[in-house]
Amino acid sequence: MHASNEVRVFVKQFDNTIRNTNDIANLKSICEDIKRLIKYENETELKSFSFSNYSESRACFIRDFYMSVLKSALNNISTDTTKQLSAHALNDFLQFLFLNGNYKDSLLTLAWGINEFRPSYRLNKCVSLLEEFLSSHVLCKILKQQCSITSQVEQTYVWDELINAVTSLPDKTANKLQSQNSELFYPKCYITLVTKDIITVLDDMVISVKADKDVHLEFISRLIGKLCITGYADILMEIWKWYGLMDKFLGDSILKKQKIQYLLCTKILLFRHSEKIHILQNVLGYLGTSHTRRHLLIKSFKELLSVWGDNSAIRHTSPEQHMYLTRALFISLGFLTDKDKETHKDGRLLITKRITFHDSNYEYIVMTILRYIEI
Repeated sequence: MHASNEVRVFVKQFDNTIRNTNDIANLKSICEDIKRLIKYENETELKSFSFSNYSESRACFIRDFYMSVLKSALNNISTDTTKQLSAHALNDFLQFLFLNGNYKDSLLTLAWGINEFRPSYRLNKCVSLLEEFLSSHVLCKILKQQCSITSQVEQTYVWDELINAVTSLPDKTANKLQSQNSELFYPKCYITLVTKDIITVLDDMVISVKADKDVHLEFISRLIGKLCITGYADILMEIWKWYGLMDKFLGDSILKKQKIQYLLCTKILLFRHSEKIHILQNVLGYLGTSHTRRHLLIKSFKELLSVWGDNSAIRHTSPEQHMYLTRALFISLGFLTDKDKETHKDGRLLITKRITFHDSNYEYIVMTILRYIEI
């Protein structure tokens, strides 16, 4: 019999057994079988299974049938299950099931459960398992796995599913759990945890590159982009307090990807504002510390000047937004060399033309900027 057919029979047996919780002995036995199948890759440990090829069947189980087992487990557990299989034994089995094996399928299944189940024992179990999943940094393992995969047509759908699951979790838990939501899923806490896991994986990837190993960062790049677009850019930048991290991760991709260039040079600099200055320091530092990207710093500086001194912009933007632009200008100036100032004297002319649109409170700021770029 083909490996997939043999595994299908085994998974069907598990599904039937967990539905019939009255057969305690069989339930305990099948749960132990599942754990052994996940844990052991050695054929010697799997002799009790009626598989023709143990390693092939195990790989097939992890790859193709794992999500079926996960969903079957969640769909069929209830308070009645704890009467047959003790609460401790059930928790032990579910934790082992979701924190080992196929990590990607575990995350997708738990995200599915949060969305699918009404307030119940099942939903509470999904929440507790997801908390354990994230707190144990299993997400790092998922990210590392995806860094070993090159972009392929069939992989795009899987990546989209994973990225949507990760980025939408705060909204899903807030909508479903409402006042009962766990603090771990609050945007600040959750995105901080995810971002730190990303940084951990990036550090590992740097080590791999130094060891002449191939790595692929497209998945992480897409994930970070989606987190920013979803509205978490400020939290990301707050954690990435050193623009060297941006350089390490993004490299010169901003020169090739228009979306990245738009996000960093236009959206973050001109259309958003924050009291946290390191967001600007990160972005402008990333642009200004590489000779290949300096032209984007100059371009952004001129655009900032243009908006900062525009009559209409001054009248229709908030004081907070204008202060944000002013800070961006000062930070940009810190990265300009004497050669930059000599080459781009038109910046001084631009300020001189716009100065009449500011009231006297801006005189000190204007004169300081002029002094900075004066040769």
